[in-house]
Amino acid sequence: MARLIGPAQAERVFYYTGGSRKGQVVPNGTAVPLYADSQCSLPADVRSLDGGALAVDGAIPQVLISDTLEVPRFQFPDVEDPVVYTRVLGGPVFALHPDPDARLDAFSARITEVETTAGEAVDQVAGNLAAASAAAAVDATTKAAAATAAANAEAIRIAEIASSMRDRFPRNRGIAIGRRGTTIDLYQKMNDSVWWRSSLEAQTVPDTATPLHLMAAQALITPAAYVLAGGGTVTDSGSWTFGANVDALGGSYWQSTVAGATKTWTSPAGTTALGINSVTTTNGSLAKVSIDGDATRANLLPTAQSLVDAGTYANTILAANGGTLQPTDRVYYSFATAHSWSSSTMIATDLTPGAHTVVYTSLGYTPVGQGSANRAYISDFLYNNGQDLGAGSTTSVVEPVSSTISAISAWEYAILCRPTGSSQDYTIGNTHGGDTELSFQVYVNGAATTLTDNTITLLTDTAEIRRTSSLTHKYLNAGATKVADSEVWYRLTRDGIQVDNTITWTVGGLVTADFIMLPMPGVLSASGGQRFGRGDHSANGSGPLTFTGLNGVLDVPKSRSTAGWMWQASGRLAAGVWCANPAGYLLANSPTYFQDRNGDVLKLYIARSYAPNQSETVTAGQSRTGKARYCFRVATGIDALMKG
Repeated sequence: MARLIGPAQAERVFYYTGGSRKGQVVPNGTAVPLYADSQCSLPADVRSLDGGALAVDGAIPQVLISDTLEVPRFQFPDVEDPVVYTRVLGGPVFALHPDPDARLDAFSARITEVETTAGEAVDQVAGNLAAASAAAAVDATTKAAAATAAANAEAIRIAEIASSMRDRFPRNRGIAIGRRGTTIDLYQKMNDSVWWRSSLEAQTVPDTATPLHLMAAQALITPAAYVLAGGGTVTDSGSWTFGANVDALGGSYWQSTVAGATKTWTSPAGTTALGINSVTTTNGSLAKVSIDGDATRANLLPTAQSLVDAGTYANTILAANGGTLQPTDRVYYSFATAHSWSSSTMIATDLTPGAHTVVYTSLGYTPVGQGSANRAYISDFLYNNGQDLGAGSTTSVVEPVSSTISAISAWEYAILCRPTGSSQDYTIGNTHGGDTELSFQVYVNGAATTLTDNTITLLTDTAEIRRTSSLTHKYLNAGATKVADSEVWYRLTRDGIQVDNTITWTVGGLVTADFIMLPMPGVLSASGGQRFGRGDHSANGSGPLTFTGLNGVLDVPKSRSTAGWMWQASGRLAAGVWCANPAGYLLANSPTYFQDRNGDVLKLYIARSYAPNQSETVTAGQSRTGKARYCFRVATGIDALMKG
């Protein structure tokens, strides 16, 4: 008889069953050995789909988990009811079976063969028994096929979501983990020089006596080396005054009030990013910055026109009104109301590797209303030509992206509920309060680890963090009664940050809001004032959205969506989130939507519950898990990349 094809779809994905990775999908490239017996000692008689051998000379045959995280299909043993066994990575033994459709085809073929051979010798009773047996087998197979089809449809849906998000958010180039006091930093390398840092900070939250670790801040980090902006390889023209201060980077700085005075420097070979370190103070002013003779190439700095539009400088700085600047010229602004001896700013991080010449030109212009503030300051030229986290860098430039805490928002979860016995609805969890941390453990490459303070570790495998906590409700026994247990896993991989949260209710009641969230608050670029002002999600049929500062919920309209993303309209940053278990997390009318709070917080919600669209009655002992996948991108022309 013909060999059957399998394994069945429901048996093609493997999960870790213990340890720090419990519940996580076993990655692609993992070997799946195939045995003939449940003791896993004899090789199975299996073949590849094209009939080729999967092992030679009596070795144990095996297949490798594919890029879709599934076991490839193969031909099962040529026997009546084939089954093979496997044990992956030392885990439990599993039996693998052919696809149900293949079983049904084989069953029908065997019935035909029996009828043909027996012919008229088979009496009516035997025929009836065969028919009944066939009907029962078909019924069981139909049910199994339906379950397999549902699982297959869900797997396909998740794969499609992942593929769509990967198109917008390519895999990062590397990952790292670090510790700063009680803060744990998760790093993803975005390009040759820039890392995205997501920080889990220990924060004091309402109705909780002890600090709670939660996702609190996002920032860009550029490791760099620096050269003093005077002497050595730096050439001066015009008049510059030297100053020294121990708090300045390198201990020195220069200033000029002379329009047209310049400092020129050429970076080492292989440079992909450039920056400036300077004093910023109340008499600081403006300098024009060019790279390789192009006054527009320092694309992380503001343009002259943008400072005029903001009212920071009069339009007389522009050439059309008698000034020296074109509207698109890039400028460095060293004015600040609070004095700093050392302020670092990247001016371009997307350069072609090579030696690049920077010209820094004093302009002598005074900001509107600032009297004699006309000094151009500079301390150092910064560059990256291979410097990495903890490897060859002498400084790191930090560009804040967002602070979730300042917006009283959260990534992990927020739940609006009324447990049985409480007097009113109340939002619990993370920054909203009533969330008491019980344990917090870091795992590196699968092993429990205590990180050394002020160190960063480049990773060859994943980093994971497990946080457990108990939830209380302010209006149930004044917060004295636990209403739920929480377990959160943060997993850092080359595909982004996975946040899996499981809530197990200890008191039943009504849930009117329960979210996976992506909040991106605040002014999002220290060098351009960009904020996340555009967004879209997978079920939105109207195309990309532009946000203008609405106070409340922007109806997209709400729809049952599994992924969303947002980006800077004229910047270089994008962020996205998708739900990796829609069948297990989303309910029938779960909505997805954006919220734009007065133009300073853009937030995407993938809701399980959100009244009036969807509410949920829960009982004690009931659990639910939300699996959120967060991804980021740093790229020139981000608007065009995200629109599709």
